[in-house]
Amino acid sequence: MSAVLIAALAAVTQPAAPAAAAPEAPAAWIQPDPSTLRRVFGVRYTRSYADFELLKTNEEEWTVPLISPDGVRLYVGTRTGILEALDLATGESLWKRTDMGTLGYGMAEFRGRVLVGSDAALVGLDPQIGKEHWRVEIEGKLAAEMTVTGTVALLPVRPNTLVAVDLVEHKVLWRVKRPTPDSITVRGQCPAVIDAARGRVYVGFSDGTLVALDKDTGSTVWVAPLGTRKDFFADVDVAPILVDDGKALLTASYNGGLFKLDAETGDRIWHQPLGRITGLVRIDRGLLVASLGSGQVAALYEANGKVRWRYKVKKGYPSPPIALEHGLVAFAVSKGPITILDAARGRPVQLITPGSGMVVPPARSGDDMVALTNEGLLLVMRRGEGGGAAAR
Repeated sequence: MSAVLIAALAAVTQPAAPAAAAPEAPAAWIQPDPSTLRRVFGVRYTRSYADFELLKTNEEEWTVPLISPDGVRLYVGTRTGILEALDLATGESLWKRTDMGTLGYGMAEFRGRVLVGSDAALVGLDPQIGKEHWRVEIEGKLAAEMTVTGTVALLPVRPNTLVAVDLVEHKVLWRVKRPTPDSITVRGQCPAVIDAARGRVYVGFSDGTLVALDKDTGSTVWVAPLGTRKDFFADVDVAPILVDDGKALLTASYNGGLFKLDAETGDRIWHQPLGRITGLVRIDRGLLVASLGSGQVAALYEANGKVRWRYKVKKGYPSPPIALEHGLVAFAVSKGPITILDAARGRPVQLITPGSGMVVPPARSGDDMVALTNEGLLLVMRRGEGGGAAAR
């Protein structure tokens, strides 16, 4: 079992006045004060999925673990095609498969089935024994979290495609594909976001567009160009956030910056040229927190997109952030710790160092949080419980 250490690694916080955007230049890393760190999540147990015979440098785990909606089971998938179900409370193995091929980015549960991307298919498995019950060919790898609405799963599929699958009839309902850029694109894709009031789906693509689609037919309602296609990385991989009682949405292009759009028409309301945004989450007190490919995390004012503070990781880049209660935000780092910040000030609260970094965010449900490192170490954590998590 790998030792789990909580270390005072890394960060910088740069307060910025609300009236002006912070400069793009990254700040230097500084050592946080260990006396200000505290335990938020404790590590209850760990489990190793490392394959030492196939161990290579710079390998990464790209499948986010799934905690079942009832909080009983934990599903863990690896880059070597292993999928295992564990008892979340005890870590006992319930079943294990080693034949899943290339697993997709995210998993879900629906009406007594575990939904998993396996190679170029969506597969429905029995959550109790892991038996395959059905399979739908989706013609590509699941590249982001799937969105389940009613009896339909919306699947971001590489390359540059959104597929709607009927989970009752087990068939593809519709498919939307955008032109794939000739240049290099950012790995991953944008999860689909549902606008139930309008019967729409919003989703971004690597050609730098955010598209509004009819939820039932997949027909295009509007297209908003956000990225600069003449440059690398126009990708819109950030899940849009509906704001202003559904009248507007916030999203970002990697090379285009942060945008607020009219949800009805797709027209631009404002734009902030904050580049390299890879993830965005809404926090209390009118704040957004964004992860940046430049190795930073930034808090942004929801009203105008201007920067409140920046936090610089020591090495690597942050995963998309996830919101926690009590004004906290968490993210993983590709070559650093799981980091929990005070979202109002950008100050580190807890740093959990498992020995290697992560490229996907932790999975969270209630008081439970789970992470799988690039070296295959599974950390099962719980708020206020467990050991190995003293932040000193």
